[in-house]
Amino acid sequence: MKAKRCVIAVLMVAAPILAWGQQAGEVRKCVSSKGAVSFQQAPCSAGGRQVSSHAYVTERAPTAEELRARAVREQAARAESAELSRRAGTMPGPGRRMGGGALHRVSIARDDAACQRARRNREQTLAAVGMKRTYDLLRTLNHQVAEACR
Repeated sequence: MKAKRCVIAVLMVAAPILAWGQQAGEVRKCVSSKGAVSFQQAPCSAGGRQVSSHAYVTERAPTAEELRARAVREQAARAESAELSRRAGTMPGPGRRMGGGALHRVSIARDDAACQRARRNREQTLAAVGMKRTYDLLRTLNHQVAEACR
């Protein structure tokens, strides 16, 4: 009767592990007498000392069916994301291209020359002041540029 309970207890503990296909183990870091370092599952050899060890549990590899299901889910997620991006206007639809053009600056300033003067003034002032610039000076110069370039 006692043996039967023991067998049942072992099966209750071992069954989930066997069903999941997981294996437990321990990796040891060993240093030999000459200073060579090795990582192994077996205890350190004679003359070597164990520096550290880490326990691990491996997971079973996914089955082909699980991999197919994952691929289908990922494909559906990509398709949904593309559709939402297309609806939001952040992705081109069929037959449309985005980008491909050269980058250029489009000025909407009232007076482009005034904007350029304000920028030059800011750069010259900052060069003259050097690293002794203050927050108030930077704020004033940036405000002047923003006003001129509006």
